[in-house]
Amino acid sequence: MKIKTGIWSNIFDFFNVFGMVIFCFAIIFPLWDMIAMSFTPAKDSYGLAFRLWPNEWQLSAYRFAFRNSAIMTAYLVTINRSLIGPLISLICNVCFAYGLSKKDLPFHNFLTTFILVPMFFGGGMIANYLLIKQLGLFDNFLVYVIPGAVGSYNIILLRNYFQNMDRSLEEAARIDGATYFRIVFTVVIPLSKPILATLALWGIVAHWNAWFDCLLYINNKSLYTLTYILRRMMVDDRLLSDEMLQYMTSHNQQFMSKNLKAAITIINIVPIMCVYPFLQKHFVKGIMIGALKG
Repeated sequence: MKIKTGIWSNIFDFFNVFGMVIFCFAIIFPLWDMIAMSFTPAKDSYGLAFRLWPNEWQLSAYRFAFRNSAIMTAYLVTINRSLIGPLISLICNVCFAYGLSKKDLPFHNFLTTFILVPMFFGGGMIANYLLIKQLGLFDNFLVYVIPGAVGSYNIILLRNYFQNMDRSLEEAARIDGATYFRIVFTVVIPLSKPILATLALWGIVAHWNAWFDCLLYINNKSLYTLTYILRRMMVDDRLLSDEMLQYMTSHNQQFMSKNLKAAITIINIVPIMCVYPFLQKHFVKGIMIGALKG
């Protein structure tokens, strides 16, 4: 049966498609301009014009980036942080949320309130700074992964997800003599892939893009993250490493060339663009199920 459509429906469809095209163009075009900029020679990288196609394709910016010890060290720190941080966070949050999903847990209401309060109230930057100092985490890799290991919102999502799971599976495991830890790691976690993939994706993106904690707590250059180095390149070229300053000198430039900034930006975002499609299929399902029940 053919459904009749009126003129207003056709007009709506036209503007809907037109708006989506503009939206996609607004996302894709700046990304392509950044890619084209990264392959542009340093001398041609200045100016405000968008570049659909470089006049000359060069790999000099990428060669320098991958040969630069400061950038590669920061890249390795960022990768380690983005892998270790979400893993520790998932372990802590899963253990806490699983216990909180049990209504017969002693002090259940108190622990729930204890988790909810930090979602609305925080100690502020000064309190966090003093706490990190007292814990001795200055110039320590653990400052990247320990302070944010437990998140109230993540625990609530996990708790809601666990409460919606079939209890008969856990009861069968208990009858077979399984401990709570074995139930969590052999029954609950395998059935919680959507919500775990969602939280892992959030954690990876957050750790990969973070730079403010590096600014506050890290003075050791070997612990700099790639995003922090990129921020320093954007803010003040005088704060860069000797190798980058030599790059500027070799190209007879007073400021860091835009093609190198673009190349480091592309290097920074490519891993996330590669990881996201593999976790995207679990994203919507995890959010919907984790938010169904309060």
